[in-house]
Amino acid sequence: MPNLNFPTSFGQRKSLEFNLNSQNRCPRSNGTLRAWFATREEAETFAADPANWPTYHGDIPVRCLKLGCRGWHLSQPHWPDAAAAKAVG
Repeated sequence: MPNLNFPTSFGQRKSLEFNLNSQNRCPRSNGTLRAWFATREEAETFAADPANWPTYHGDIPVRCLKLGCRGWHLSQPHWPDAAAAKAVG
């Protein structure tokens, strides 16, 4: 049975958020997990590293708003999530 005690302190909420982030990564349509980053800078550094090309070359960081994620993913500029993020600014 899952623990249904909701966090009451800031520290408990951050701990819960970390656990969700580390467990509920966003899957691709084929079921594999997308690359996940805690910060925009981490995502940019990863995408700029030639060791990660050609897979991530030219990708841009996009903040994920899905419940349980809230991290950063890399997306090609023409993908819907990247276009939506660009429109929001």
